[in-house]
Amino acid sequence: MKTRLFSGIVFFFALILSSGSLFAQWAPISDLQYVRISGILIINDTTVFLGGYSGAFLKSTDAGENWTRVTPSGMGTDSIFSLDRCGSFLFAGTNPPVSLYRSSDYGESWSAAGENLPANTSVNDMTYLDSVTYAATNNGVLSSTDNGTTWKADTVGLSLGQPPYQFPVVYGTIGITSSGSRLFTIESESGNGVYSTPADSVDWKNMGLDTLSCYAITSIDTDVFVGTNKGVYLYGGSSTWLNRSQGLPLSDTASVTDVRFTGNDSILFAYFELSSSTFYGHELYYTTDLGRSWKKVDIAGLNNSPVSAIAVNGNYLFAGTESGAYEIPISGLATAVHNGPPQLPASFSLSQNYPNPFNPTTEIEFRIADLGFVTLKVYNVLGQEVATLVNGMKRPGEYSVIFSGAGLSSGVYFYTLEEGSYHKTMKMILLK
Repeated sequence: MKTRLFSGIVFFFALILSSGSLFAQWAPISDLQYVRISGILIINDTTVFLGGYSGAFLKSTDAGENWTRVTPSGMGTDSIFSLDRCGSFLFAGTNPPVSLYRSSDYGESWSAAGENLPANTSVNDMTYLDSVTYAATNNGVLSSTDNGTTWKADTVGLSLGQPPYQFPVVYGTIGITSSGSRLFTIESESGNGVYSTPADSVDWKNMGLDTLSCYAITSIDTDVFVGTNKGVYLYGGSSTWLNRSQGLPLSDTASVTDVRFTGNDSILFAYFELSSSTFYGHELYYTTDLGRSWKKVDIAGLNNSPVSAIAVNGNYLFAGTESGAYEIPISGLATAVHNGPPQLPASFSLSQNYPNPFNPTTEIEFRIADLGFVTLKVYNVLGQEVATLVNGMKRPGEYSVIFSGAGLSSGVYFYTLEEGSYHKTMKMILLK
């Protein structure tokens, strides 16, 4: 079950940016002008770190209003390539010979994170699941059960050639995220593709998209998104991916050459670099409905600099570029409701599944107006129950669930939503 718009703060996008009306402006962070920014770390709604080349390392404790330069005690490098938080530790990916530093005091002091990392390791991304720290690197996925003190390779099932690779070439795995108890990574050595494994018994399996160039992976709640040269895809279970590129700047003549994601609650931002034989461009979009529709964000204030890092908290969207860092209030893009009850659905509803016909997965949306016991079941034409998708108490809100017809024969099926006196049935077609 995937809850759509409830996770403490509900965002309602009421202001839409256009060329004729701009409600907020990108503001440059003065201390970082002309510096290439490569890492942004959001700690909470008030604390943000920015890192980059040539000793650029700043911290804000008031949600981006003011910034102070950080002089990292114990960090023997002048450039920071990535910033992540795993558990109570902060991590900074840097240039070899020490590829990774960690901090247990919110960046005041740093120490080398593990002396047994493979030589010339480049840390591309990190995630944290069930008290284990995972790093996607040019030597594959590494894991640590002691907060980065020691590391081991978790590469079973990945095609990584003969490591170690020489810095700064980035191969191996270039992104990592988690959904539920599973890990997902982009494996870039054998033609790209997304791989997944249970966290408790690592054995990576190909999940598809291996015919595309995959650039970025992220998760919002339990939903996994991948940015590719053909747009954005949402994981639908098994090896199924749902294309979520409606409204994005895709064409037959231009190719997507890079994608960067950031998200907060139900908002997902995606930055795209595009090129063709005659032009280069870059654009920024956001979605609040799991990629069914996208809206463009004006980035003219970034002075046409390519974006090297983006991150969002409850107040600001931050963009690090090759020539400085910028911030823009979220209030200029959306209305964040912090006070008073959220605007809940006024009535129950069950939507037509999409896609329809489908093979083998489809998505079903429904709305609940009152707290109650909800069931959503699938039946065949004989009235026999073939799947129970929802069976429990649900709060008012909008929901989405993926149904897989794997193992079922082609034909007509019915899905029924029930809560109290509300009862509705709709038809869908599985076509293999």
